[in-house]
Amino acid sequence: MYNQLEFSFYSKYEKVFEKPASQPIYDDRLELSPYSRKLLEILGIRLYKHQADAIRAFFEGKNVGIVTPTASGKTLPYVISYLEEVYKDPNAVALYIAPINALINDQAVKVSSYIRKVLPQVNVFALTSATDSRERAFIKSSGGFVLTNPEMLVYSFILYNDNWKRFWKNLRLIIVDEIHEMSGLKGTHFGNLMRVVNMLNDVYSNNARYFALSGTVGNPETFLESIFDKKFEMIKESTAGSRKVECFVPNLEFMRVGGSGTTKVLDLLKTFITGGDKKVLTFVKSRKAVEKLAKIIKNSSLADKVMPYRSGYDPKDRKGIENMFRTGRIKGLIATSAFEMGVDIGDLDVVCILGFPLSRISFRQRLGRTGRVRDGIVVFIPTQNALDNYYYNHPEELFSDEVEELAANVYNERVIGYYVALAILAYNEAIGVSERNFISSDVVAKYWGEEGVYRAEKFIEHERKSLGKEEILSLGPDYYNPGGKIFITKLSKNDIRKLINLRNIGRSFDIVLHRKNGFKKKIGEISLTNLFYEAHPGGVYLHMGESYFVDDINLEDSIVSISESRINLKKGFSDSAENGDDGELLTEILVDKDIQVLNTMKKKFFKNSSGSNIFSLSYCKFLVREVFKGFIEYELEPVVEFGVKTYKRVIKKINYYDVPYEVSFETEGIMIKFDGSYLSRIVDFEKDKHILMRNVSLESYKINEEMILNSGLHAAEH
Repeated sequence: MYNQLEFSFYSKYEKVFEKPASQPIYDDRLELSPYSRKLLEILGIRLYKHQADAIRAFFEGKNVGIVTPTASGKTLPYVISYLEEVYKDPNAVALYIAPINALINDQAVKVSSYIRKVLPQVNVFALTSATDSRERAFIKSSGGFVLTNPEMLVYSFILYNDNWKRFWKNLRLIIVDEIHEMSGLKGTHFGNLMRVVNMLNDVYSNNARYFALSGTVGNPETFLESIFDKKFEMIKESTAGSRKVECFVPNLEFMRVGGSGTTKVLDLLKTFITGGDKKVLTFVKSRKAVEKLAKIIKNSSLADKVMPYRSGYDPKDRKGIENMFRTGRIKGLIATSAFEMGVDIGDLDVVCILGFPLSRISFRQRLGRTGRVRDGIVVFIPTQNALDNYYYNHPEELFSDEVEELAANVYNERVIGYYVALAILAYNEAIGVSERNFISSDVVAKYWGEEGVYRAEKFIEHERKSLGKEEILSLGPDYYNPGGKIFITKLSKNDIRKLINLRNIGRSFDIVLHRKNGFKKKIGEISLTNLFYEAHPGGVYLHMGESYFVDDINLEDSIVSISESRINLKKGFSDSAENGDDGELLTEILVDKDIQVLNTMKKKFFKNSSGSNIFSLSYCKFLVREVFKGFIEYELEPVVEFGVKTYKRVIKKINYYDVPYEVSFETEGIMIKFDGSYLSRIVDFEKDKHILMRNVSLESYKINEEMILNSGLHAAEH
């Protein structure tokens, strides 16, 4: 017999996959120092085989890549490797790098708890922008194991490496966590940064080696080599054992009558939190989706049990939310991908994934958040797009072992020059001639190769054409080496700090709340990428489920000023749609996007069996323009469909700016151009329409030939 909770859930969802529990495999053959043996004894644990393999590879002088699922025990191998180095040399230090501060703080607690059990004299510190100057000075003088982010690596460790001379000289391990996050443009920046780190390792003769940690990726060896320019010994299989995890999707009937994805999430939260006292983590696709759900939940019976979590919140607020969720003060979290990485909530019962994320790698990261200390449940709720519907109908592909391959082009001509300039400042500081503003092209060739020298010269050409001058980087003759070249920069350390922003790969803006009493406070930050979409002038900015009015954007000082909303806010969303309450006013930006092809660098045609062109594939340089014209005011009004409460968007007003805002940038990418007449001939409209109509989440769409073609092309993009 089902209990009430089980009946409520199992009557709406069907199981599509089960990851069975597995037994751990241990390896006790390693000869370890007294430090490491004591730690394992105090913890009362044995090394899993894959952990022992990783430590053994480090003992053999190799860089180690651990590419295993979430919760497979990636921390212990590098902690024990560090203890072994300290046993040989008490001055040995380690550097841990991760992309987000939440993960850094979480790991700092874990690493410190391990090391202090056997070496209480070793100082473990997290170094982020929130670290005060007094603590920073202490870290420089006596930090043994330091955890930081890529920004601080640039701004402090590299630019002011002479202040960190003790640390660089004694550096033995560099641990880079969540390396799968460093693909694409992030990987371009991070791969260039690692070449600067390699250079400083050589200057300081420290013989440091890498631990690269990642979730499962399709091409770990080639990806890590492209980022670090080093060979790695790969650890790919986890032997940690695991709990059972069951994976569900809505059944056909519930897809038909269960309302929108948001409505299904709310129903799921009530089922497991109110009905079962379970701990539930829900992932959604965007920051704005987090806030809209938080807005609805804030005026429901779940108000004191569920909170939002995303990037852009003040670090103290994020830490507070993490602690409340970890300790059980709240039972539910609505989060973006910011919660995929590392923050350890071991007793999660349920993970809900609303909409397929950007990749199967990301999906696997989310799936791995549950099933750690007890059996877990994962629920995938598709949203209304072709890709979600594909995975809804082929769920076996979501849970297969195949995941995407990752790539990072460190030779991007728009980026490489910034890091050559960084290398100039760092190299000269390290060798004691910080007033010098150049390095030999031979140094660049050593760490970037001849391809890097060529691309750096191309960077200079772009700078000259776009700015009419060469400030970031220029080329000159090497008077000490006849026939040689030097790279020169006019940038100061402060200039580099402003130009290299690895967190958002662009500018970030402070969100400053102005209260009526004159008090003002920074409550978060936002990247230029998200700025006009979430904090457009005159619109509503959502923060932790509250509405604020966007008074002004100061583009020069990178400040967004907001105030407690001037809008006549209604009662908000309630649990009962029958009372007729309207929803709160929300806004959405009106934007025109234009992509212009500046240059086609490579092009290939693909033909059918009769020799006719089907499509072309081009590698191009693009100019991307976004013109923000105004915004729409709308309300999400509760309605009841098929007996289920859902929310309907009702437009109230359209506002246009007197002078539109414009953002433009140049980038490189792939363009796929199809032969329209050929596509039209291959569409079997009635057959395709029938297939789409079977996919119930698309029933509300008006299905026509153009929609079928566009959906197919969009799916091809993925």
